[in-house]
Amino acid sequence: FLYKYVRLASGAVVRVKRYWWGNNVEMEAPKFDAGDTEGMCGNFNGKGYDDFKLGGDQQSHETADSFGESWR
Repeated sequence: FLYKYVRLASGAVVRVKRYWWGNNVEMEAPKFDAGDTEGMCGNFNGKGYDDFKLGGDQQSHETADSFGESWR
């Protein structure tokens, strides 16, 4: 697989792993942003159970696909 790692000026890190079957993208916010982020990547408060926040349509979603589409 192909692996790319980018550190942004803000301190955020983006890692992209490209496989033959698709891509995996990981993002990490700087420590000082903990709890102050939102979106598809969660709020970075260390509690994974509350990262599945509603998207722009404010509807409840049963699947990861419908959750992703809500942020489109």
